[in-house]
Amino acid sequence: MCGIAAILSKSEDTPATEESLNLMLQSMKHRGPDTDGVYRDKMIGLAMNRLSIVGIENGSQPIFNENSSIILVCNGEIYNHQKLRDQLQRSGHSFSTHSDVEVIIHLYEEYGEKCMQFLKGIFAFALWDKEKQTLLVARDRMGVKPLYFLDTGTQMIFASETKALFSQLEKEPALDMQGFSDYHTFRFIPNSHTIFQDVKKISPAQYMLIKSNHQIDTGFYWRPEPRFSSEKQTNQTIDEKIRALQSIILNAVKDQFVSETKSGILLSGGLDSSALLAVHHKYHSEQPNTFTVAFEQPNTPTDRSHYSEIDDAELVAKTFDSNHTFEIYSAQQALEALPSIIGSLSEPIADPTMIPLWFASRLASKANCKVIFSGEGLDELFNGYAVYKQTNWLRVLQLAPKSVRKLGFSLASQLDLPGQGTIQKTLTNPSEWYQGIGGLFTQEEKRQLFQEEIWNQMKYQNSQAQVEKIMYPVRDKSFLQQMSYFDIFAWLPENTFVKSDNISMSHSVELRVPFVDNQVVEYALQTQDNLKLRWNNGKWIVKQALTPLLPSQVIKRKKAGFPIPLTAWIFDEWQDFVLTTLLDPNAYTRDFYREQEVMRLFDSSHTEQKQRAARLLWTLLTLELWYKEKQKTISMPQLETVGS
Repeated sequence: MCGIAAILSKSEDTPATEESLNLMLQSMKHRGPDTDGVYRDKMIGLAMNRLSIVGIENGSQPIFNENSSIILVCNGEIYNHQKLRDQLQRSGHSFSTHSDVEVIIHLYEEYGEKCMQFLKGIFAFALWDKEKQTLLVARDRMGVKPLYFLDTGTQMIFASETKALFSQLEKEPALDMQGFSDYHTFRFIPNSHTIFQDVKKISPAQYMLIKSNHQIDTGFYWRPEPRFSSEKQTNQTIDEKIRALQSIILNAVKDQFVSETKSGILLSGGLDSSALLAVHHKYHSEQPNTFTVAFEQPNTPTDRSHYSEIDDAELVAKTFDSNHTFEIYSAQQALEALPSIIGSLSEPIADPTMIPLWFASRLASKANCKVIFSGEGLDELFNGYAVYKQTNWLRVLQLAPKSVRKLGFSLASQLDLPGQGTIQKTLTNPSEWYQGIGGLFTQEEKRQLFQEEIWNQMKYQNSQAQVEKIMYPVRDKSFLQQMSYFDIFAWLPENTFVKSDNISMSHSVELRVPFVDNQVVEYALQTQDNLKLRWNNGKWIVKQALTPLLPSQVIKRKKAGFPIPLTAWIFDEWQDFVLTTLLDPNAYTRDFYREQEVMRLFDSSHTEQKQRAARLLWTLLTLELWYKEKQKTISMPQLETVGS
C-alpha cells in the first residue's frame, strides 16, 4: 500500500516540478512511511510513498519494464500476482522486483488497457507509456482504493488523497453544488463528484487513457450483470448454492492473507468478523491478532449493544485462540480525537463508524500490524441491514392491485393514519425514495435547513438523478434488488471504502476487505431474494454457508455493527461542543444553515426523533470540522460558493 501521485503536463512548457511532486508526497507521508520514489521527464511526473507489505526488500516504486519505456506507480495489492507472474515469465517477460504490482506493467505490454481485466485485488494506479506518450490510470473493481484527479488547464493531476491535489491549486476551490447537495442527502457523495467543482473521482472499475493529442478515452473494464436466478432457473439445489458460496468465501479470505508482514483482524464478535478469524484459524498455524474497540457507558441510559461488543468479541477470540487486544474509550477521548479523525478524510463522509475504526487502526499500528482485515461488504451484498426488511411489507402490499393501493394511500393521508409512507413507496420506483443505508435530509428538509442564498444555488441539484443513474441496470428488478444495488455500487465504494482507506492509512495500516472479492460480488448478484432475506432473517444463505465454521451463538447473534453511542453523546456529553461549533460566528459553515433549524434538531423528544436528529447533527458537525481541519493542514483559504 502507498500513496501515489501523477502530474501529466499538456505541453513541455508546464512540466511537473520536483517541488510539486515532493509537496504531494509530503501531504501523504502517512500512507507510505517506509520509502518514496519519483520519476520525472518533460511530460510526466510520477511519485509514491510506500508501505512495504509484499516484496519488502526490493519492491520500491516507480517500477519499470525491461527497457524502462513503461513506468508504474500503484497503490494496492494484487492477490493473484504469483499466478500472473508465472504466466508472464513463461511468455518471456523478465521481472526486476518481488513486488506484486509489477505484473501490471507486463500485462500492459501484452494486453494494453485491457490489462486490468486480469487483476484480482485492490488497486489504483498510474502507468506511463513513454513511447506512446500515454497515461493510463485505473481503480479496482469495487473501488476499495480511491483515486482523485484535477484538471488545471495546463496539467492533469492524480492522487490517492485530495490533500495532495490541494497542494497544487492556485485559486480558492469552489463548492460543487451537486456534490454538496448529495452529501446532505446520502452522507457521502456518489458517482464522480466531490464537494469541489475542480476535483473529481475515478469511479470503481473505471479506467482513463490520456493520449498524446490530449484525447481522453474512459470506460469500465468490469460491470457485473445482475442476473438473479429467481428469473432464470438454475440446475443447482439450495444445498449446492450454499456450498458454492462457502467455497467462494473461503477462497476469497485465504487469497488475501499475508505472510511477509504482521497482520490483524478487526473483531466485533459478529458473524462477518468472526468468519474472518475462523478461516484464519482453520488454514494458518500462527496465532492471529485481533482488535476490538468499545466505549464507556454514556450518561444517558443506553443499550449496551450501542457502545460495547467486548463480551462477544472476547468469546470468539477465546474460541479461536487469537492474540486479542481491546480498549475502552470515554466520550471525552472520542471528542478529543474528532479533529484528527475527520481531518484524515479526503472528502467529508458523515459515517460515525470512523470513530471506532480510527481507534482500532491505532491499536493495530501500535502492535506493529501493517495489515488489518475487516468483514465489510456482506451486509450490502446479502441484505443484512434492517433497512432491507421493509421490502417484506412492500412485497405483500404489491399483491394488491395498484388502484387499491392508490385508494388506500389517499384514505390514509386524509385520516393521517400510520403506514401511508409504506403504501406510497409501492406506488413509486425506489430511486424516488431510497437514499441508501445512511439516508439523511429530504429535499424539503434541505430547503428549510439552508440559508436562502445557498438554497437558491443548490435547489436544482437533483440527488434522485444520482440514484437513478446507479440503479439503472436493475430498474426493472425487485425493490430489494434495487436498494441493494445502490448500496453495493455507491455506498460501499464512496462511503465505506473511502472512509476505511483514509482512516486506516492515517495510521500507516492497510485495510483489506475479503468479502468484496469480485467472485463474491458476482455470486451475490446472481442469488435470488429469498436466499438472502427470509422475512426477518437477513444474510440467510451466508449464515448457512458459515454455520460449519462458527459457534451457534455467533450465527444467531443479532446484527449490531460498530457500536457508537452517537445519540447519547450528541444530546449529553457532546452537546455543548456541537452547539458551540455549529453556531460559532466564525464557523466555516455558519452561513450555510439557518440557526433556528439547527436548534430545532436539538428539540427532538422521543427516542426515534433523537436518533435521526443525532445523525443529521453529526452530518453538519462532520462537514464543519472537515473544513476546519483542511484549512489547517493545507493552508486552504476560505471556501467560496458558486457565484460568490
